[in-house]
Amino acid sequence: MRRLLVVGAHGGGIGTGVLRRLEEGPISHEILAPTPSELNLWYPAQVRDYVRANGPFEKIIFSGGVSQLAWIKDLRPHEFEWVMQINTASLIQLMAAHEEAFPDTGGRLVVVVSDA
Repeated sequence: MRRLLVVGAHGGGIGTGVLRRLEEGPISHEILAPTPSELNLWYPAQVRDYVRANGPFEKIIFSGGVSQLAWIKDLRPHEFEWVMQINTASLIQLMAAHEEAFPDTGGRLVVVVSDA
């Protein structure tokens, strides 16, 4: 069966709504929606390992992110690093891991974000 990965579906935000809608309608994919403990975006190795163990994915919906951001003037360096890893770098790492592990597969990516 074809697989669809939904990242960020358990935080109560947009990703949760996307997963609910997918589960309501007819879909011809197996939906994988890992919890943060199953796919912790802070750890690049865990992102890579999850993709290798569960892919390939025909479609990926990425809605992982930190939704409670501080003002830039109030961010400390380690907080900025954390936000950038979760909101930006983890998506790049996920896509790189997929390409590395499954180079002959194509796919589609949708990134769902807000201006939180």
